[in-house]
Amino acid sequence: MPRNVCRCEEFSCSASDLLAVLTSTELLQEQQRLQGARNVSVALVTRDDRRWVIEVRALERMRNLVSFQPGSGSPSVITYDWDLEKLGCTWAYQGPHGSRLQLAGSLHIEPLARGARLQSMFDVKVNVPLMAAPAERVVEAFLVASYPGFIAAVRRRIEETVQQAE
Repeated sequence: MPRNVCRCEEFSCSASDLLAVLTSTELLQEQQRLQGARNVSVALVTRDDRRWVIEVRALERMRNLVSFQPGSGSPSVITYDWDLEKLGCTWAYQGPHGSRLQLAGSLHIEPLARGARLQSMFDVKVNVPLMAAPAERVVEAFLVASYPGFIAAVRRRIEETVQQAE
């Protein structure tokens, strides 16, 4: 049974500033490095007035579906598909486990009177007989544990953006 997680955070910047930070090459690279990836590259695949598609490629720590193993790294790709009018995106992970691990989610930015709220959702599904539930819990725990680091990185980038604007 897939595992679903939802988190919300509020930021003291405009929705457009939050969007700029979330789509910045620097944040996307930092997010992957926080999770142990290396050789991270970011490419803007599609860009028009309404939609951006961003691919983040990396070599990540070798993972089996129940633990992490040291090694030379495995290639992975995360594709973010941003709808700029709706201030939201869907994302999907593709890694060395192929269809055995399905990891996808969404980000949505909501403008507030004084700032913006980010809603992050993700779904984990493992397709391995007899191992699915324990493996899903391991992947979910890893992602939940890395979430505060991601939020801290977003806050740092927002502060840097505000300081540069002054």
